[in-house]
Amino acid sequence: MWGRQTCACCVLALGAALGVGAPVAVAQDVGVQFRGDALDPDPGESRKHREQVVDFLAGLIREAATDCIEHDQTLSVTVSGLRLSGREPLHDNPEQTRRASATDWPRMDVEWTLKNAHGHVVASESETLTDREYLERHAIRGSARPLPAEHHMVREWVSRSVCSP
Repeated sequence: MWGRQTCACCVLALGAALGVGAPVAVAQDVGVQFRGDALDPDPGESRKHREQVVDFLAGLIREAATDCIEHDQTLSVTVSGLRLSGREPLHDNPEQTRRASATDWPRMDVEWTLKNAHGHVVASESETLTDREYLERHAIRGSARPLPAEHHMVREWVSRSVCSP
């Protein structure tokens, strides 16, 4: 019949099925931070616009990295310098078209560290990302997305460096 030992076995079996008592796996995490004045200000650019750009790029880095790092890895990214492509018109809308020239390519200084579930460093780098050919990309010229040159540069960097360290 149902004694204490049987109930204890049921509880242990149920706990094992639910993962109770099993080692806790570290969930995938991508942390992105921008140092205080990472974004070079353009004349006429508002604080609100800079915040929108930083939020957009942080989300883009998280999205790109989440697609390729393992479920138990963590990625920490610090952006210490950022220069957007082109020149910003005098508007607060980050989706406004930027005036581009061959000397206004995007640039981003990043430090990143990828760790495994045990906290051991898998890869770590300090890099300066640039895309001097951003004007030659048809997809960027005709893009309706915000900051298309920076979007391309970040995706390329994550694919090249973070996804295959």
